[in-house]
Amino acid sequence: MCHFEEETNMGKYHELAEYIVENVGGKENIADLFHCITRLRFTLKDEEKANDEAFKNHAGIVTLMKAGGYYQVVIGNHVPDVYADVCEVAGLANKDLGGGGSATAAGPDNRKFSEKALDMITSIFMPYLNLLCACGIIKGFNTIMNMLGVIPTSSTLGAVFAAIGDVIFYFLPVFVAYNLAVKLKMQKFTAMGIGLSLIYVPIYAAANGLEIGSLFGIDVSSIAYSSTVLPAIAAIVLAYYLEKLFTKIIPDVVKNFLVPFCVLMVVVPVTYAIIGPVANQISDLLASLLNTLLAISPIIGGAFAGFFWQIFVVFGVHQALTVPSMINLSAGTPDLFLSLIQTAPFAQGMIVLGMWIKSKNKERKQLMAPAWISGVFFGVTEPAIYGFTLPNPKFLILGCISSAIGSAYLGFTKTYLMQMGGLGIFAIPGFIDNTPGAANPMAGVINLLIAWAVTGAIAVIGTLVLYSDAGELKIDEEMATKKAVKIGGNKNDAKTEHVQDEEISAVVSGKAIALEEMKDPAFAALGKGAAIIPEGDSFTVVAPADGTLTTMFPTGHAFGLNTPSGAEVLVHIGIDTVELKGDGFKPLAAQGDFVKKGDRLIEVNAKAIKEKGYDITTAILVTNADDYADVIFAEGNVKAGDRVVQVIDK
Repeated sequence: MCHFEEETNMGKYHELAEYIVENVGGKENIADLFHCITRLRFTLKDEEKANDEAFKNHAGIVTLMKAGGYYQVVIGNHVPDVYADVCEVAGLANKDLGGGGSATAAGPDNRKFSEKALDMITSIFMPYLNLLCACGIIKGFNTIMNMLGVIPTSSTLGAVFAAIGDVIFYFLPVFVAYNLAVKLKMQKFTAMGIGLSLIYVPIYAAANGLEIGSLFGIDVSSIAYSSTVLPAIAAIVLAYYLEKLFTKIIPDVVKNFLVPFCVLMVVVPVTYAIIGPVANQISDLLASLLNTLLAISPIIGGAFAGFFWQIFVVFGVHQALTVPSMINLSAGTPDLFLSLIQTAPFAQGMIVLGMWIKSKNKERKQLMAPAWISGVFFGVTEPAIYGFTLPNPKFLILGCISSAIGSAYLGFTKTYLMQMGGLGIFAIPGFIDNTPGAANPMAGVINLLIAWAVTGAIAVIGTLVLYSDAGELKIDEEMATKKAVKIGGNKNDAKTEHVQDEEISAVVSGKAIALEEMKDPAFAALGKGAAIIPEGDSFTVVAPADGTLTTMFPTGHAFGLNTPSGAEVLVHIGIDTVELKGDGFKPLAAQGDFVKKGDRLIEVNAKAIKEKGYDITTAILVTNADDYADVIFAEGNVKAGDRVVQVIDK
């Protein structure tokens, strides 16, 4: 009998991780674990149980060090990937603290609720952010092509392009379900089946001429789960606990197919019958509240609609609110509500525009650009919300405040949407008053533009004041660590295709010495280069060459840089300084930045660091030294910017 099982979450270093865990005395012997830029740092319950020799004679391990109470397994710059697999093998909680990961043996997760929520949001939405941005731009392209008559939506090609642009938004519950399943470590394909089932019910009914009525006595005739987020999250959370329950009670011989069978048979009907109707009830209550506020004052009602609209969208209770407005417009009656919410997507897009202007992180700017373009011009806000503002709640709220003020103006001027238009800037034609004898047919358009201008100004200025790349490091830390630089270590890691002669300059003034003279011999095993004993009680570390910062640890104690000609450089300030968790270091640049030789990268309070007992000797390593014929280093007194290492091409 053959059993087909889902692929495991094992990483590429799973075998090495098993070897490490076994030789530190097993997972029961691990009290704590974290990593810096090159090594795993274990706190073992009993070091006598560890097999020291095993770490000195393995191809995937550089060497073993024991210092400062830590059992240090030196790996190289691919240590984040090895660390993740060690956590998986040992059953440790994988966390990121400061410049590296920290894992503790089974126990409570002591992170704040906000930190857990942020981690969950990032895990659900970030993996497909690029696709979300791409589809948002495609939707805008489709609108333009249709308006110009080049590719009408009624044509076959138009239908194909519409499918491309709409696919991720329509099937959003499936993407959410899959990523949440990965995060919760449950069966991913079961989760996808749940997401697809919720969407497929109305499709099946339409294809077979059926009329959806009630389910378990609950009216579900107007329920639609496409393009929603929270129903899928609720469904997968329920599925997670049910999967654990069924896994325990179902015999192994039939577990492979009976567990997903039971989970699907319970979760899909329950979700379909409960979540949708609850959301509709909430929508009805919100509609009643909004109508009351508009009756009291269009200004108050406008502010309410503008502030809460994107929040309603996130919670999936927005769709029913638009039904009366759609009916009005279909009957030729101008509508106020759809006018009031025009500022909401614009505000979220302008928030991300502000981030894009302020950010110096090139990787993030590449993601921000399509997010703000799709939000500002095309009214597609999912990339902006799920990629940038929802993971940063203060910016989500700033967008809501900006929108509220703009919508209050629309309420004050009683600006109606006269007919259905497009999204974003393509909504403008809908505000033209074509009524015969209209005093000012363009008044609605002018008021909309004023509302957008006010909304955009508040959003952008507020973001320029509040946003900083340094604040983003906490959000990006896990991804930055996991994809950090692979400059050395495993020979299978990707390498720059070609290398040339390269001069590497001193990052600080002081005395240059051989790496072998450092008090920590592990550095000499990681590559070739030089070390510098810095001079002065404080100094600024500068870029050793032109290149991209492939790693900038938030603690500021180390960074990696790849030069355009192929050299992969690691700079590590001090010995064991990761333990300071950023104390004494102030990063001035961010991961992803392209820097020029001599650019200021890190401010260092050497006096404070040395007073705490740490050696400040700074290593400059060429970690892909094997790609070169030779690596030559200088010794003696050097100034920052002087040549200290020369690499010779083969």
